[in-house]
Amino acid sequence: MKNLNPVVRLVDDDPDFRQSQRLLLMTLGMEVREYGSAREFLDDDDLERPGCIVLDLRMPGMTGMEVVEHLHAQKVLTPVILLTGHGDIGAAVRAMKLGAVDFLEKKADPMVVYETVRAACERSAADAREREAKARESKKFEALSPREREVLELVAEGLSNREAAEKLGLSQETVKMHRSHAYGKLGIKSALEAFQWVKAEKEKETQGD
Repeated sequence: MKNLNPVVRLVDDDPDFRQSQRLLLMTLGMEVREYGSAREFLDDDDLERPGCIVLDLRMPGMTGMEVVEHLHAQKVLTPVILLTGHGDIGAAVRAMKLGAVDFLEKKADPMVVYETVRAACERSAADAREREAKARESKKFEALSPREREVLELVAEGLSNREAAEKLGLSQETVKMHRSHAYGKLGIKSALEAFQWVKAEKEKETQGD
């Protein structure tokens, strides 16, 4: 099972600043990974785990803006909080249009930093739990046999066992058996719940296309 505990990725080329922020966040109970460059971060962090990225906008080599553009292109969902200096506000606004969730001045009040990071991590963890729950539900549907799925789809359309049997060329007893197995695998008890499952799966297929 995936680790859904949030972690803060602190990306900044200033080691003293990184240390001060890491100590602050760790003292307040947060797990922190620190990186001295954008490339080090992108090479070493899998980004599968929820949390947030606290990212310096101005770094030598690959800049914070280029990291935001890269994450946006890769459709990475991890929230990004930008660290800005004087004169960076316009760039920070552009980055937020690409998905960054907030920006902070480097001299911001430590508790403002903490609250901003905490809120981003909580949102990320909640989203990750929701995605994990949906993935588990999808696996249940994928566990249905082709015949069980056919029967479930007809039940979802409102067909009776007799009508489904006629449409599939099966006996009513066989339809009842497949319906019972499908209900058991999905943990449902009614045609309404079957309809909700089938509708949700079809929406996922449409989004995948």
